[in-house]
Amino acid sequence: MDEVNQCSISNWYYLYDGKTNPQITPKRITILSKLIYLNDDFIEYLKHDGVVLPESIDNIQKVPNFDSDSDEEEEKYKEVQEKNEQDSDEDDYQVPEFTSLQMEIASAIEEYEEVFPKMNWSAPKDAQWMLSDSKLLRCQTVSDVFLVLKSSSFVTHDVQQAYNNCTDYTPEKEVRRVLALRKWYDVNPSMEFRCFVKNRNLIGISQRDISNFYSFLVSDKDMYREKLVGFWEKFIKNSFPLENYTVDLYISRTGPVFIVDFNVYGPPTSPLLFASFKKGHLASDSTELEFRIIETDAGVMRPSFKMYTGVPMDFFSVENAQSMQDFIEKQQKFQSNE
Repeated sequence: MDEVNQCSISNWYYLYDGKTNPQITPKRITILSKLIYLNDDFIEYLKHDGVVLPESIDNIQKVPNFDSDSDEEEEKYKEVQEKNEQDSDEDDYQVPEFTSLQMEIASAIEEYEEVFPKMNWSAPKDAQWMLSDSKLLRCQTVSDVFLVLKSSSFVTHDVQQAYNNCTDYTPEKEVRRVLALRKWYDVNPSMEFRCFVKNRNLIGISQRDISNFYSFLVSDKDMYREKLVGFWEKFIKNSFPLENYTVDLYISRTGPVFIVDFNVYGPPTSPLLFASFKKGHLASDSTELEFRIIETDAGVMRPSFKMYTGVPMDFFSVENAQSMQDFIEKQQKFQSNE
């Protein structure tokens, strides 16, 4: 359990925020974030089936303004609302009003303008398609944050299944669940890398975005390798408490490297460009550091549409293609009219 706990953002963020542990680094080397500890009522709310938001949140109950020639769309919307109300009547669960939490989220959004939410270990990237800009997990309102948290299978995993692979599991050792609101930055996905550390040795680095080929990574591979290794040796090697882990790093446009996240060494962490990733080793017999990037267009690994978007499987048949598009457009219009 210790490996899982140490990779919780609540345990590692303050090592590298530039304030709490200045002996490690006198300046922040991770993404600016606000951490909000969650109470049991909110955890139960996340566990409960359905996507129902508190009534007081951002006028979320407001009916969208439909165009004058969209009677059919308005009728469909009313049918959905009636179905939701019927389901609500059949369900005894009453959604609490999380006033204090809403205020904390609103305060973070006011300070950061836009936020990227995540739980202890995972971000609700599988639910970003619910937002007005469906390609980005960029939240601009309190309701945006609630919506993606409540719609995400990744969040459900953090709440209910985070310790599934732990043979030494005991409930008393679970870390308290936390919501991290990270300042939104428009990052370049080509500059994200995952580093694999075994026995405190950096043994592998993989390009993070494995669905695209970036030619400049090939030509400048040695430079990026040196920058990533140097950062890890200077700031992480002797400060992070685990012997085995993965760490995601980002090289900013201006040059500095930032810590994005830590994860356990082994499943369920993705191996990315390493073919297999079993407990104890990468897909290599080499003891030297391997830096893997996509060398040609032929090496691109195309993720499934489901994996990439998080769109429910119900929408994936050909006959439902238009239904999916209609649903997404309706959700986006609903968000934009709030």
